[in-house]
Amino acid sequence: MAIRYQHLVFLIIVLGGGASLLKSSGLIALQFGEFERNVGGASVLHCAVALLLGFSTAGWVSQRSNETLKLTMLALPFVLVTLDESSQALIATRQFSWLDLTLNITCLIIGIGFYRLLKVKQGE
Repeated sequence: MAIRYQHLVFLIIVLGGGASLLKSSGLIALQFGEFERNVGGASVLHCAVALLLGFSTAGWVSQRSNETLKLTMLALPFVLVTLDESSQALIATRQFSWLDLTLNITCLIIGIGFYRLLKVKQGE
């Protein structure tokens, strides 16, 4: 059974984006802060989500043949994490963090690279 990378990408975007929106709204800020601490901190959570998003996006892109579409699809997670982090500068209860943005972008790249490395090892 082939992995449905597009479903994984959608799930990560919905869960990650939804969590960010809920935290920004203040509805679950305390609970989410506790969850972040339990998984090792906000940086660990940023890295985990970005790695999964990068890996699954690379898998989704590899199933396409149109080069322009591939580039657009690869750019999407970079745009989303940049918009998410940048929007925090406009929300009173949140703050923009260069560290978080750098972690997100770096881990997206690592996730994409890890997918490519696995494919090379598999001979594809």
